[in-house]
Amino acid sequence: MSDGLRFVRTGRASHRFLRPAAAVRAAALLTVAVVAFATAAAELTEAEQRGKELYLTGRSPSGGEVTALMGDDRIRLPGRAAACGGCHGHDGTGRPESGIIPSNVTWTYLTKSYGHIHEGGLIHEPFDDASLARYMRTGVYPGGAKGDPSMPVYDMSPSDFGDLVAYLKRIGDDVDPGVSDTSITVATVIPSAGPLVDMGHAIRDVLAASFERVNSGGGIYGREIVFEVHELDADPKIAPGLLATWLAARQPFALVSPFTPGIEPEVNGAARDERVPIIGPWTLYPVESYSLNRSVFYLVSGLAEQARTMIGFVAPRLDGSDVRTAILYPDGRSVGGAVETIEAACRDAGWTVVESRPFALKNGEPEATVGSLRGADTDVVISLATEPELLALLESAAAADWAPWVLAPGVLSGALAVNAPAVIRDRLVLAYPTLPSDREAWALRELASLVDEDAATREHVQAAISAAAAAAVLTEGLRRTGRRLGRAELLAALEGLYRFETGLMPPLTYTPNRRVGANGAWVVVAGGDRGDGRALLETAQWVELP
Repeated sequence: MSDGLRFVRTGRASHRFLRPAAAVRAAALLTVAVVAFATAAAELTEAEQRGKELYLTGRSPSGGEVTALMGDDRIRLPGRAAACGGCHGHDGTGRPESGIIPSNVTWTYLTKSYGHIHEGGLIHEPFDDASLARYMRTGVYPGGAKGDPSMPVYDMSPSDFGDLVAYLKRIGDDVDPGVSDTSITVATVIPSAGPLVDMGHAIRDVLAASFERVNSGGGIYGREIVFEVHELDADPKIAPGLLATWLAARQPFALVSPFTPGIEPEVNGAARDERVPIIGPWTLYPVESYSLNRSVFYLVSGLAEQARTMIGFVAPRLDGSDVRTAILYPDGRSVGGAVETIEAACRDAGWTVVESRPFALKNGEPEATVGSLRGADTDVVISLATEPELLALLESAAAADWAPWVLAPGVLSGALAVNAPAVIRDRLVLAYPTLPSDREAWALRELASLVDEDAATREHVQAAISAAAAAAVLTEGLRRTGRRLGRAELLAALEGLYRFETGLMPPLTYTPNRRVGANGAWVVVAGGDRGDGRALLETAQWVELP
C-alpha cells in the first residue's frame, strides 16, 4: 500500500488527510496530521510570469506587438506563429522539428563558462542578459558572428525582451505545480453533503483504488501518484469561492473526474485560472461552453449533446411538416445552458419550440402540463426531468390518450423504458453515452477487483465506471508524456489519443479541436412490446455528432 495516496477533505474551514481507499473501506475515515504541500520551486516573479506567457504563446502580456522575422529574407509573421516554446519546448531543452534541432535555451546552458561550439566549427562566448537580448533581436551571436537563419529574430518592446530573458533564467527549474521528482499530485472534487454524496464516494473510492494500483506497479516513470480529494460544500453560493481558494492553494497537477453538479462553469473557470487540466466523465453543461479552456477532456457526451443525437435520430421519422416541440427540465435545479443548446438543435432541424418550462411532481402538475402541451399541439417532448417526474408525466399523458414523441437521456431515466405505459413506449426515445455492450470482460474484472468491498460503488455502477475510465485516460496520458512531465506535454499526449480502449465505454479519440472522446450516443426506441431491458438495448444505434 502506497503512503503517497491520501484523501484530503476540505469543508468550510476543515482540512483532513485520510488513508488510502483500502483503509477507507476497512474502517471509518480517520483524521491524521496535516501535511504541508511543498512546491517544487519558488514562485515566478511578475516579470518572469510575463516572460513565460511570451515564451509559450508569442504574445505580449502587456498587449504590445510581437513580430517574428523568418529567414534571410526576414519574412514577417505574428509572434504567436513562432512562439519560442513551439520549438524549444516547454522546458527549454529543444524539440527536433523537420530535421532541425533547436538549441537548448535553459540559462545554465546559455551561460556555460566555456561558451558554445556549433556545427561547422563556429565558436562564441557565453551569453549574458544583454547579448541574449541582442541575439533575439538581430540574430548575431556574442562576438559578432551571424546566427542560424532557421532561428527567427523578434521585434518587440525592450520591456518584453527583459521579461523573456528573466524567464529564460528560470525555465530550467520552472516545474508545473503538482509535480516533483518523486510524485504527481492529482485531485478530484465531490460533494460533502446532500443526496449525491454516495455517488461522490463511489467516484472517490474507484479513483483512489485505481491510482493505488498504478503505484503498486512502480508508478509513472518512478513517480508516485498522490491523490487528493476535495469535499466541496454543498451550498452553491459559497462552493465556487471555496473551490477557487483550494485550487490556488493546493495546485494539483490535474483534476480527474470532478463531480460538481450545478457549478460546472465555476469549476471550469477556477481550473482555467490556475491552468489545471480536467479529465472528466461527462458534463451537464454544453461542451461548447468550455471553448475557452482547451485543457478540458470529457470521456462521453453530456445531456445537451445526447439530446442532439435524439433530435437527429427522430427528425427523419417525422413527416417533415411543422414539428412542435416542448422542453421540460427539473424545477429549481440548474441545467447549465443545456436548454438553450437543445432549443438551437430543434431550430436547426426545422422544429418549432412552443414551450420550455420547469417541471415538478406537485399540486397536480403532471396533469396540468399534459393539458397545456396537448392544447399547444405539441408533437415532441424533450425531457431533462428525473425518472419519477417523467414517469408521472407519461402516465398522465396515457390517461389522457395523448402519445407524443418523448426524448430523454437514459442516464436520467432509470427503468423508464420498461415501466412507461405501453402506448408511450412506442414513441419513447432514449440516449445513452455508454451501454453494457461497450464493457469488455477484462475491464469489468479489473473494476470488480477495485470496488467489490464497497457498497457505494456497487450502488452507483455508472459513476464507478466513469471514474475508472477517467483514471485510465489520465494514466495513459501521463505514460505517453514520459519523464519530462508538464501540463502542456500532458495535453499534447491526450490530444494524440485515437480510439483509446478503456474497456468500459466506446473507444475515445481526442484532437486539438475535439474535447469529447466518444462524441455521440447510443439511441434506442423503447417499443410497446418490449418488457425486457436487455432486448431493448440490442436495438440501439450509435449516432455520431458532427
